[in-house]
Amino acid sequence: MKSLPSNALAYRKTPIFTQNTIPKALLKHHTTQNGSWAKIWVRSGKLRYQILTNPPEEHTLTPEMPGIVEPQVPHQVEPLGSVEFYVEFYRVTQQWVCTVCGYNMIGEMPDVCPFCGARHDKFLTWDEAERTYRVTPHQVNDCITQLISVPRLGLEHAAYRLETDEGAVWIDCPSAFNRALEPVQAIYFTHKDFMGASNQYRKLWGARVYLHELDAQHPLARPFPVDCPFTGDFVEHGIEAFHIGGHTPGFTIYIYDEVLFACDYAFPPGAKMRFNPFSPPEEIRNRATRILEVIAGRHLQLVCGYNFIVDFERWRSDFGRLIGDISSSKGHK
Repeated sequence: MKSLPSNALAYRKTPIFTQNTIPKALLKHHTTQNGSWAKIWVRSGKLRYQILTNPPEEHTLTPEMPGIVEPQVPHQVEPLGSVEFYVEFYRVTQQWVCTVCGYNMIGEMPDVCPFCGARHDKFLTWDEAERTYRVTPHQVNDCITQLISVPRLGLEHAAYRLETDEGAVWIDCPSAFNRALEPVQAIYFTHKDFMGASNQYRKLWGARVYLHELDAQHPLARPFPVDCPFTGDFVEHGIEAFHIGGHTPGFTIYIYDEVLFACDYAFPPGAKMRFNPFSPPEEIRNRATRILEVIAGRHLQLVCGYNFIVDFERWRSDFGRLIGDISSSKGHK
């Protein structure tokens, strides 16, 4: 059984089928459309997958073993007892990486980067980027690792790998695709500006992508598959998620293992800290107090940002001073 091409992009998936609702067409010889790949995801149980080539192949699909369907290659499936599964369809497409900012562009190459405006002569194809940049881990503590490309990929935001009791996950995603990285179960985004190569890692590992639905609706995010568009605060994998807004409508911070993940809401740490300048000025200022409310009374150790890791109390002091300075200046208007 072959693997999906690394530049295949998901465009549609079926409802969940069971042994009782599986369409009859799937039980007999059939093919996908020209140019259409597919992946058979089993949620529970087992499914016999027969590839009707010469010689034929037969595989037993499980939640740990999905099935890959090549374009126009005849195949059929058969439930082996109780089963739940769905089929996701893919088209091969090109993907470009801007070396100025690290933004990934899916599909036809644009003349300029839609994020930073750099011209297309600053773009690499995704596979050129994979050969050029190595996503390199830097240990933060016993269960958190920072991931950043070496050499540095423009304005790329650091991603963080969390080893939770329920499995490994990422907060944000590297801009470069490196298939040799250890897999994760989920990718939780702080906001929509740097979706990175999340579509490729999602396809490689079956990782579920989380992004606030207000950001998922943005044109920069729409080309990227989002499995879980959330709407508010939640706890999952032992990670606390808090919707903030401000920098982007869906901006979300996370707390895990006494570490706050704040990405680029405000930076750099220290006396020169400022709010992200690429934000609605009033909105980011007004929503900043929500962050103070979330962290009030918490005994945290570190803050992990888009390009920094800093002591929590130092960061909280800088952030509180930033908000206080703004409140003071408003009071004197």
